[in-house]
Amino acid sequence: MKRITRTKYTRKCPICSAQFSTTAPKKICCSEKCQHLRYSNKVILHRICRECASSCETTHINKLLCSSRCYRKQVKIKDNNRKPTKKYSAILSTGNLGAVGELQASVDLMLRGFHVFGALSPASPCDLIVAMEDVVIKVEVRTASYQRQDGTLSYSYDGKDYANLFAVIYDGKVYYYESNKTSNEIRDLLIKLQMLDVKPTETGDPSTKSDM
Repeated sequence: MKRITRTKYTRKCPICSAQFSTTAPKKICCSEKCQHLRYSNKVILHRICRECASSCETTHINKLLCSSRCYRKQVKIKDNNRKPTKKYSAILSTGNLGAVGELQASVDLMLRGFHVFGALSPASPCDLIVAMEDVVIKVEVRTASYQRQDGTLSYSYDGKDYANLFAVIYDGKVYYYESNKTSNEIRDLLIKLQMLDVKPTETGDPSTKSDM
């Protein structure tokens, strides 16, 4: 029986630019992966892994790590850099933790000389309203989840400023931050009481810790 000899074609893959040989005259790409990318109009990006510094290819513009192993290492490093809230967070529900935070902020504000009024509905635009020297301040209470390496606190923030002041609870202490709704009159009073010692942020997301 006569053996059929197939012609080999040398091609250059249009996706990854790799040289390859094939006996299929219509084959253009070197692999199924490149063929899929060719028809899906995706572009291969060359990256240097942030963890192991090895080169890798990806079609995802935001991908910075080469593998799940490097991803797990990065997550572990990030978790080790966090300083989580140790008190009560493991035994209290989210609702009870928020209520405790409001009580802590209320006590601290009363000790500073404010008249404090609490919201009756959880749907209220702020948690507390405080008054002093004819100045009325709407206060939003937040509980910080952890402290970053630079000393700033991480807490939930939806970008909407209904209140004039943020009271952030962390590790049994209360920290105060301005919002986009903080007026000059309120700011002058807070500075007078030494509650603020930082400039307001442009984004409305307080990122600089202000110690009491």
